[in-house]
Parts: sequence; C-alpha cells; structure tokens
Amino acid sequence: MTEARFVRRPIAQHALAALTIGGAILVVYAGTTGYGLFSDDFTWLAGARSFDAASLIQIDGRAHFYRPVIELYFPAALLVCGPAASCYHWLSVSLHFLTSLAVGVLAASLSRSNLLGVFAGLLFATQPAGVEAVVWVSAVSELLVTLFFVLTVWLFWRGLNGGRRRHFFAAGCTFTACLFSHESGVMLLPILVLLTITLPTSAHGESVLGRLRAHLVVFVCLALILAAYSAIAYVINVRNYVVVEGQYGIGLHIADNVRHALGTFVVARRDALGSVTVVLFFLWACTFAGPRARFYALWTIAAMLPFAGFRGGLSSRYLYLAGAGCAGLIAESLWWARDRLAATTLPAAAAVWGILSIALLVRFGAFASKNVHAWDSASAPYRAYYAQIRDAYPSPETGALLELPAPPHGVASLNIPAFVRWEYGDNTLQVTVK
Repeated sequence: MTEARFVRRPIAQHALAALTIGGAILVVYAGTTGYGLFSDDFTWLAGARSFDAASLIQIDGRAHFYRPVIELYFPAALLVCGPAASCYHWLSVSLHFLTSLAVGVLAASLSRSNLLGVFAGLLFATQPAGVEAVVWVSAVSELLVTLFFVLTVWLFWRGLNGGRRRHFFAAGCTFTACLFSHESGVMLLPILVLLTITLPTSAHGESVLGRLRAHLVVFVCLALILAAYSAIAYVINVRNYVVVEGQYGIGLHIADNVRHALGTFVVARRDALGSVTVVLFFLWACTFAGPRARFYALWTIAAMLPFAGFRGGLSSRYLYLAGAGCAGLIAESLWWARDRLAATTLPAAAAVWGILSIALLVRFGAFASKNVHAWDSASAPYRAYYAQIRDAYPSPETGALLELPAPPHGVASLNIPAFVRWEYGDNTLQVTVK
C-alpha cells in the first residue's frame, strides 16, 4: 500500500506540473485560435493539397530552404484540420505546450530539481519574446526545431549519464529531425559539445577529455549528419532572395541584434540602463555563474547567431529557440537567488523569494499576452479581400482565370494565388492582379 502510494504521488505531481504549464499557455494563447490565416499560411496549406512525397528528396530547383519535416507537417495537419483555421492554431498551441514540457523536463534533469523544472517550463510557456512562432501558423518550423532541439539535448544528457545506446540513437533521430525542421538546427551539435564539457555527469572524476573520448563515435556520427545537411542547405540558401538581395550578412548589426534580443528575453527597459543591466547579467551568467547557468546563457546566445545576420532586425519568431535556453537561465538564476537568501538571516526570506518569482512570471505573462494581441487583426485584410473576390466570382469553374483588384494594405501580392486557391478549395485556379 505504501509503495503504491509512493508511485501515485510522483505521477500526480507531474500531472499537476503539466496542468499548471498548460493553464498558463491557455491564458496567453487561447485567443489565437480565432486569429485566422494570413501571409505564407496559404502557400503552405494550398501546397499541402498537392503534396508529392518525391519532392522531399528534390534539391534542384529549390531557392529558399530545405525543411522536409515542415513539408510533411502541413499535409498531415491538412488531414486533421481540413479548412478549419482554428484547428491549425490549436496545433501550434499544442506544440508550444509540448515544447514547454520538454524545457521543464530538461531543466529538472540537469538540476535534479522538479520545482526548478516547473519554473523553467512556466518561464518558457509565458516567454514574451517569441510569441510570433506560436501565433503564426507558418512559423511552426520554429516550434518543431525547438521541440526536437530540446529533446535531443535531454536524450543526449540521459546517454551521457546512463551510457545506454538507445538514448544516443534516439538523440540521433531527433538531431536529424531538428536539422530538417529549420536551419537553426545547425547550432545543436555545438550545444551538445558544450553540454558535455560544461556539466559534470554521474561518472565522478571523469575528465572533460575523457567524456569526449568516450563518446567520440557519437559525435562523429552527428558531425557527419550535420555535414551532409549543411552541404544541402548551403547550395539552396545561397540562392535565397534574402541572401541575394543583401538582406542577410555579416556586420556590426549582428551585435546590435543580439543585444536587443537579450533585452527582449528578460523584458528589460529599452534605455541605456536597461541595456547595461542586460549585458552585465549575461556576462555574469557566462563567467561567474554556476555551470548550468553558463550552459543556458551560451545556449541563448548561440541559438540566435544563425538569425543575427538579418540587417532589418530579428522577427520575434526567431527568438523562440533561444528562449528555451533563456528560460533555463532565468530559472537557474532564481534558484541561485533563493540559495543566497536562504543563507541570510532575513526574516521571511523564502516568502520574499516566492513573491518575486511569481511577480516575474506574471510580468512575463502580461507582456506575452500583449504581444499576442498585436496579431489579432493580421488576417482581417485577407478576409475582407476574399469577400470582395467572392462577390466578383461566386463560383468559378475549375481552371478558371480570375482577374482580381489590387489587394488592400496587409495582403502580400506574393501570397494571393495560393490564398485564392485555398479559399476556393481549387488549386487549378489561375490568378492575375490588376
């Protein structure tokens, strides 16, 4: 009876933790399910109607990116959701929930503290920096690359501590899925090396070089996968219009993009004092903090590097992956502060720490909700434009040519053909815009 009660207790605790994280996500994101579709959503979904599995291995002719996991995701989502726009948003919210749980599980595994893991999961669930990744259906690539990224780090950590081959094999599978979800997955191997050399494992007394040598075969296999993917990605991405038109490159703007993003993660004031405070905080985390905080801080910075070259600044969706590292960093910093307060003679030190921690979560949630609300009208121009088109063409024949008026502000001309085909449910329609 005692053993059965012991088994049920952890299950109940984990269920309560998941419900808490899920509840926080619903408070912030439940309203997004009514936001509708916009921009590239129509291109992905209209393309999913005519999906051809052979295209997954086609390299020639691509001039944008290579993300086979995303090319599989949208046909699968189409089978589940059909024309229901709200369903695609629910899928994104669900993926955010799964990723938040994964962040919490990883943080708990590294720290051996379930409560710290819950805080990390909550901090990521309410992180205001990367809300675009959850709100915009087309940004599901950010959700999936982060989910696979976090799972790979967790599985690799399990392998380092348990030495079981199945953990490394599973990590190799999620590593590949991560790369095939988004180009930012190229930072995963450096993070795994950082994990190995930064955090002590259960094998006491083993040196850093010893750990690296012991798992050399695993690293070589992952490096070969990365090299193969990088070769494909390079050939395709050098033809990307962002690179060709000079919108992406090396320069001083990289440091400014990183500095601004770091301030967004911690909801800092956008003035000189706020910038200095943020820089000092990350310098402390990278140098004087404990090994876990250092690992998370370097993860946060490294995950932004593939995006930092954008000359026009970083879209918030590009901060989602780095936000996972920042959630772990802030959780570790809170635990550092708790330990310091516990060592003092201050009355009610634990209560003070609890109030400050809850206030931080509330602040995150408030800013995240505000950022989410900024997207609630993104689909309105598309709905208005479709109503105008529908009046002119109530029931077009298969393969018909539709001559459309100029789109309103907020409707990208590039998306109009896919938008019209999606709304009418007919991929044979031809479209011209006056």
